Amino acid sequence: MKAIKTIIKYKVISLLLLFHTSSLALPLYLDTYTNEQGLSQNSITCSTTDEKGFHWFSTQGGLNRFDGYEFKHYKFNPSQSSISGNWITDCLNLENGQLWFATTSNGLNLLNTETGSFSVFNQYSTPSITNQRISTITYNSPETIWIGHDKGQLTRLNTKTGTTELFSYQGKNQLNVVFKDMLFDDKKNLWLASNIGLIKFDSKTNQFTYIPNSPKQLWQLKKAPNGKFIIGGKTGLSVFDLNTLAFYNFEQLKNVWVTDVLIDDEKNLWVSTYGHGLYYQTKDILLSKQFQQLTYSPNLKHGLANDHLLSLYQDPKGIIWIGTDGYGLHRYDKRQIQFGHQKHQSNNSASISNDFVRAILKDSNNILWVGTRDGLNKHTDTGFKHYKADKNHNIGLTNNNIFSLYEDANKRIWVGTYGGGLLLYNPVNDSFSAFTMQSHQLSSNRIYAIEGDHIGNLWLGSNEGLTRFNPDTLQVTHFKYSADKNSISNNTVFSITYDGENNAIWAGTRVGLNKFSLNDETFTHYQSDLKKPNSLTHDMVTSLHLQDKNTLWVGTFGGLNKLNIQTNKVINITEFDGLLNDNIFAIKQDSSGYLWLSSNQGLTRYAPQTQQMQHFLPANGIQHHSFILGAAFQANDGELFFGGINGFNQFDPLKLTLATKPPEPVITDLLIYNQSVATQQYIKTNTQAAKLISYTDRLFFKEEDGVIGFKFSALNSAEPPSQYQYAYKLAGLDKQFLYANKNQRQVSYSQLPAGSYHFIVKVKDQYGQWSDDKTMVALTVTPPWWKNNVAYVTYIIIVLFIMWLIITARYRAKVAEQANLKERELSSLKTQLLDNVSHELKTPLSLILAPLDSLLKSHKDSDTQQKLAMIQRNSHKLLDQINQLLQLSQRPSTAVKHVTPYAINPVVEQLIEDFTPLFKQKILRSSLKI
Repeated sequence: MKAIKTIIKYKVISLLLLFHTSSLALPLYLDTYTNEQGLSQNSITCSTTDEKGFHWFSTQGGLNRFDGYEFKHYKFNPSQSSISGNWITDCLNLENGQLWFATTSNGLNLLNTETGSFSVFNQYSTPSITNQRISTITYNSPETIWIGHDKGQLTRLNTKTGTTELFSYQGKNQLNVVFKDMLFDDKKNLWLASNIGLIKFDSKTNQFTYIPNSPKQLWQLKKAPNGKFIIGGKTGLSVFDLNTLAFYNFEQLKNVWVTDVLIDDEKNLWVSTYGHGLYYQTKDILLSKQFQQLTYSPNLKHGLANDHLLSLYQDPKGIIWIGTDGYGLHRYDKRQIQFGHQKHQSNNSASISNDFVRAILKDSNNILWVGTRDGLNKHTDTGFKHYKADKNHNIGLTNNNIFSLYEDANKRIWVGTYGGGLLLYNPVNDSFSAFTMQSHQLSSNRIYAIEGDHIGNLWLGSNEGLTRFNPDTLQVTHFKYSADKNSISNNTVFSITYDGENNAIWAGTRVGLNKFSLNDETFTHYQSDLKKPNSLTHDMVTSLHLQDKNTLWVGTFGGLNKLNIQTNKVINITEFDGLLNDNIFAIKQDSSGYLWLSSNQGLTRYAPQTQQMQHFLPANGIQHHSFILGAAFQANDGELFFGGINGFNQFDPLKLTLATKPPEPVITDLLIYNQSVATQQYIKTNTQAAKLISYTDRLFFKEEDGVIGFKFSALNSAEPPSQYQYAYKLAGLDKQFLYANKNQRQVSYSQLPAGSYHFIVKVKDQYGQWSDDKTMVALTVTPPWWKNNVAYVTYIIIVLFIMWLIITARYRAKVAEQANLKERELSSLKTQLLDNVSHELKTPLSLILAPLDSLLKSHKDSDTQQKLAMIQRNSHKLLDQINQLLQLSQRPSTAVKHVTPYAINPVVEQLIEDFTPLFKQKILRSSLKI
């Protein structure tokens, strides 16, 4: 009975809320990835994230690893170890980091994320899986995998013992029972969603139990926070109570094919369908109220690409990934909600009247007013009420194009239109009164800006100058441009702000900034001058914000300017300083001191003290890249509003959830000559499988390996990778960091000299946070054999030996030179001696020979004659010898080097004759026989 009442309760609530639609639509800005961005195939069956932070997306055409920018494919390859099949039906991420992938007809795969290798379990493996057709996988312990097949078969795989066990369920009428999803309850019972309904398997008794009254053609099982099961299938969405075994169906999704169910980290419910798009339900109405449906619209460039969805997944950083059937993969950051994006919805009359928002006001009664190019909108309890131009111009708008909104000190709401003049809202009869050129002598019916001063005057900016209008006295004063120096610089006034401290009106025009002193009604001009650094960046002044009596922030078409009112000093901030865009359309300052700047390229938060900037793009939840001039407001409670071409954003800047930790850099690819290569040949040992470059700590290269390069990315952050900035250096070569954006995540080093290096990378997110310097990989470059240490030692020995030879040769030459010198000295001394001796001998000998002639003449006896002749002969002989010695000493080159035949007998006889007196004196006998 209780179950019946509960069923009725669910059905009544669903019927009552069937046609209810929230006026605050869930913002849905999706980044889309297809095969054009690198996916192997466009039908995404399941998704997961590994411990490193890489995303893995399974498709009907292979497995993909995603690093935030690029996809790496893993496909079946019969010629090498690979995944066993390309059509992947399910994936499983275990607590121990193991990734399992089931294929439609080729068994089960265990991926080693560090090596990129697969262990395949099929009918040929050990242990074997007899049925290779797998629809779903789950687990109840890290070593026990449960595998659901067709034919009512269920396999239990124990990876620790290396065994499998097959269980079979026999359906009625011999139907082919296909298990599409599985889930364990708190009692360790395994629940199976099948084509015939819900089945319970008791893992202790190994018994199957069919649950009666179960919906058929089931696809998904999820456990709700309240302990109930959420069941999705081809017939719709149901809630299953495990205690009562009752099913509660949602009428809104009746006969809607539910393909996946996700309960996110905030307990919000997401339901993907095949043909009906995406359904969403917040946690406060979980399983009790109407779903918000999000479908494909050709007008939404960043919406769903198609209504045929297959899978849902939330990664550890909170990003939701939506897999479609044939239209790729969507990335959704649910933090977009915090920027409160509201826009026109064609199927919702309670939404704003047009997406092009020009003016916003939250009045003192906390009523939100939104001016668009197609009417004015006032927020009520049931949504937005629209005000449009009245044909009679009596009580309605005079023009639908709303340019400005303002609440004066008397809590009156003023509306500036483009062509319909100034309007005053009458809350009593919910009507408008018009003030125009024709009725009240306004300078123009185009009211671009409205501001009030301390005495109740309204200051109106238009295309015809500045107007002071007193709504109580109806007095009008115009200030227009003239050749007179004391006039406004241009008649087109975009922005106005009142400076109470200096009793002045600041007006931004097409030709510079104007300060109008209310004391003496004089104008002071501030304009751009390229020759003067202390001037505005551009003459087109689009926005103003008075920070205090000394500081005015000026937005232009050329950037942001900080004007010191007292010194007239101007500080310029432009794109070169980090702005997204130089067209500053609005400036608001929150209570923390941050300036919020809307532009043509997004929303920027600027810290004046540190000059740091954080940029917000549509992927973060802002309405569009393009905002509208003047479309901004800051409420009394600090809430900010910014309007653009796709609606408006409202948010509390103090409650934003921003990243507290920067992303982590990672190397995604190793390149040699710009070609991707494996690490196998560049590691020191080949005894084990080489790891992928993302998991490798050290690499070894040779000098002849040529151009070495790396690709890198950043993981583990919810922020859009498109806004990351990188810095890298090769320690040992680079002296400082080199900077790169998302399109420059590749670096190459040509002909690295031998040595040790460390490749270091750091990354900065959109909030200006840098990660720590991280050594991604250490490199050792070894020289060729002729440049290694042994070669250098050999070269040194050879050089030393050659030097020794040279030194030895020089020493020997020196010794020889010294010996030669000594010899020459001795020869000189000898020559000198011979010279001296010859002269000393020749003189006495000449004196001896001189008297011999007279003695020979005076002594006639033969004996005396004989003796004197012998004396004379030997004296002449001696004299000849002395002359020869003397000649030889003076000219060594004249020494006789040749001999001629000479008769020896006369010489010998002569010698005998000369020595005969000696023989006699010595009593010696001599004889000669020839």
